[in-house]
Amino acid sequence: MLESGEELSEVALEAQLDTESWHLFGKWSVLIERDERAILHGLIRSVRLKSLRNQYKEHSRLADQLSRSNDPRFIEELRICQDLQELIKQWSA
Repeated sequence: MLESGEELSEVALEAQLDTESWHLFGKWSVLIERDERAILHGLIRSVRLKSLRNQYKEHSRLADQLSRSNDPRFIEELRICQDLQELIKQWSA
């Protein structure tokens, strides 16, 4: 993730975004001027955070279901939840 005051390069952004978000970024980049990129990066951050939070909810729900049925796969779902929490923390900073 970026340090305070550090600019978000397109290479770093591409590595962090899913395919759909990256394509949206490309379309928006063509439509706006360079001065407005900060706004675009804020929008991308919002989209990414929403996606990560939705994934977290889904994996949490699945982990709960697997745990209730004594399925050992719930441990993997918990690991995924922890990874998603870390990503959410990074993207929220």
